[in-house]
Amino acid sequence: MRLQVSIEQNALAGFAVAEEKSLASVSSKTIRSSGTKLRARLQLDAQSSLGPKIANAWRMKQYPEGQESAKAAALIYTKAPNIIDAFDKGSLIRPTRGGRYLAIPTPNARRVRGEKVNPRSFEAAGIKLQFIPARRGKPALLVNRDDFASRRGGGVSFRNTTKTGKRRGRSQFTVFFILIPQVKLQKLFDLDQRAQEAQADVAASFARFSQQEDANRPS
Repeated sequence: MRLQVSIEQNALAGFAVAEEKSLASVSSKTIRSSGTKLRARLQLDAQSSLGPKIANAWRMKQYPEGQESAKAAALIYTKAPNIIDAFDKGSLIRPTRGGRYLAIPTPNARRVRGEKVNPRSFEAAGIKLQFIPARRGKPALLVNRDDFASRRGGGVSFRNTTKTGKRRGRSQFTVFFILIPQVKLQKLFDLDQRAQEAQADVAASFARFSQQEDANRPS
């Protein structure tokens, strides 16, 4: 997701800036100020909902780099576009490749041999997972029974955590994945609103910096 902030030509119509150098200075200051504010707002949105790693993924570049220009522009973008886009839209996530469930790993599902944490990587490592269907309002599960929980897969040992089965005379098992048919992400951001706020800030900041520039001119 990329948001671009710039000064449109019609935004300059109401301002009388005589010198090209002065216009370049005002335009560059405006874009720098408005772009910095926009990035800070987006970082705060992400920090409060998804944490510092996603917040710090927001970046800003100003053009032209290293010099002032009457056509200054700022590009505010994120290095986590898929995550930001999903929570901006409130996306509905469904299984891919014809699957029936999304596999949500539990803390017991540790990384095996550096592979991604998913059912396929566990099966490939020789760790057998058993499917337990959903019932009585509880989700479906992928579990590992006693005889497999004690094995070592890729140098990683696994713990038993469920005692209910043993009390009822059944073998104990460890829950590795919770299976759900789909998940609706909460809409956490409103990028369109932030972009509109930034554009309004550009107009206000341009007026303010223009007044400062006029006040600093020699009589």
